[in-house]
Amino acid sequence: MLCAARLGALLAVLALWVGDQARAAAREDKFSALTSVARALAPERRLLALLRSYLLGEEARLRDLTRFYDKVLSLHEDSATPVANPLLAFTLIKRLQSDWRNVVHSLEASENIQGPENKRMVRNVLKYERLLAENPHQAVAETVIQRPNVPHLQTRDTYEGLCQTLGSQPIHYQIPGLYCSYETNSSPYLLLQPVRKEVIHLEPYVALYHDFVSDPEAQKIRKLAEPWLQRSVVASGEKQLQVEYRISKSAWLKDTADPVLVTLDHRIAALTGLDVQHPYAEYLQVVNYGIGGHYEPHFDHATSPSSPLYRMKSGNRVATFMIYLSSVEAGGATAFIYANFSVPVVKNAALFWWNLHRSGEGDGDTLHAGCPVLVGDKWGMLLHLLHAFIQGCWSLLDSRVLSSFVLICRLCKDTMTASAEQVLFKDLVSEYMNGPFSVGV
Repeated sequence: MLCAARLGALLAVLALWVGDQARAAAREDKFSALTSVARALAPERRLLALLRSYLLGEEARLRDLTRFYDKVLSLHEDSATPVANPLLAFTLIKRLQSDWRNVVHSLEASENIQGPENKRMVRNVLKYERLLAENPHQAVAETVIQRPNVPHLQTRDTYEGLCQTLGSQPIHYQIPGLYCSYETNSSPYLLLQPVRKEVIHLEPYVALYHDFVSDPEAQKIRKLAEPWLQRSVVASGEKQLQVEYRISKSAWLKDTADPVLVTLDHRIAALTGLDVQHPYAEYLQVVNYGIGGHYEPHFDHATSPSSPLYRMKSGNRVATFMIYLSSVEAGGATAFIYANFSVPVVKNAALFWWNLHRSGEGDGDTLHAGCPVLVGDKWGMLLHLLHAFIQGCWSLLDSRVLSSFVLICRLCKDTMTASAEQVLFKDLVSEYMNGPFSVGV
């Protein structure tokens, strides 16, 4: 573009020279000699030489732009090209971050040959000179939030190994307690269409419910969440922070957003026997992991009294219900670090586990991670179940007592007082234990 700048400057000088000659002619009323005209031949020859150099440069620039255009167009016309391919996705990101900027700069440079009077060119020159004068080593480094310094993150080797393999996940015939069944949870809602249940692990208890949602339901949920997706955050005291150990986008949905979410709530409640309505459960959280998206080892339940869960008095996260809304070609498994096993992504299936022991204390074996997505796009939906009223007496319960209690409370919630709930709870526990029992709730 140096040639273009020289060409513009020479044109400006020539315009000034021609203007001077015209004014002189007006004063003398005639041109009696050709010497002045002959002197114009040399500048014009120089203009021709500069113009040829400029045209050659423009031809080369246009050839580069044409090659770039044809290349990108061919990628868009190839409908079979999967964006989920990490190599193709990388080239797309590179084009948007680098190649297209070069195109814009090339077009700007072509516009900047209008002469020294071009204010845009003058501003750009001043801007570039200022940038060159700055010392990049004196710039203030951006603050990066580091991983929390806690002992369980010392198991990084285990975490990475589980993301590459299934770990020591036992086979069903080796442990009789692991089984598959059609689950109804004695709920009329599921009698005609029971859910296929696969018990993956016993301690911690982890179950996989196959085909829990249909393809249209999964697609609808993704469509509802997509406009609201934002960078996922983690709780740090009273703040919500974006961190490098959780790379994903998420959106929160209320069941009022669409009837399909109401249906899904009913299905989850029937299967788990737990109340999924706010404030007994959090709102539905839809999470999208792109290429390289992951969530390093963490607990779903609160491990500190300063957690917002305790301040809201809604109770800790008793259980997690996670639905896979898409398939993943490679990566994306859910790895349980201390339990030493991982569960690959199963499209439309739901993964369920208890986060707390019956005593109400957190289960350390539920330390888990979302493995990096290598090829594909991972969509999931999380529902964290909260129950403050069972915090102090979890050791007395099993799923039958809990389901009965929650069902009766749900049916009578408009007429029952808090004291009535306590009496009902004691009666159910007493009946289950086959003897009198006193408990403070």
